[in-house]
Amino acid sequence: MIPYRELQDIIQLVCRSPIQNFHYSDDTSKILIEKTGPTAKVAQEDVEHENCPSQLEALTPERSNDPAADDKAKEKKNDTDFLEIVSPMVGTFYSSSEQDAPPLVNIGDKVHPDSVVCVLEAMKMFSEVPSTVSGEIVEILVQDGQLVEYGQPLFRVKSL
Repeated sequence: MIPYRELQDIIQLVCRSPIQNFHYSDDTSKILIEKTGPTAKVAQEDVEHENCPSQLEALTPERSNDPAADDKAKEKKNDTDFLEIVSPMVGTFYSSSEQDAPPLVNIGDKVHPDSVVCVLEAMKMFSEVPSTVSGEIVEILVQDGQLVEYGQPLFRVKSL
């Protein structure tokens, strides 16, 4: 049987790693961990349950008494006051249309629907990304050359 503490350590390692599935078995136990999004699903079979707690504490988020963490939570609430321009596709983000050209937009710039805000490259094809909102750019959320996912926020915009 795998000790509870070691099981917690395994879960934390899998959660922090890029792997999606983890499988382990021996004579007395079998462990399968599958990531299904921001949390992980854990199954453990063929194990004596008398010494195991009924719930895995490693999967329970802990509340912090740290004032800095509370401030970050308040900032997240204020994030809803802003609009976001999101990536319409998977690709590599570029802030300008040419290598030595200035960025298409900077913090403080005003944008409106159809203003080109960046370029995404996928499979050697470069696509201009238009703004979908009107407002002022307050934050650029990605860096040049960074791989972005479909729907990933690229810019935070304050509505005017």
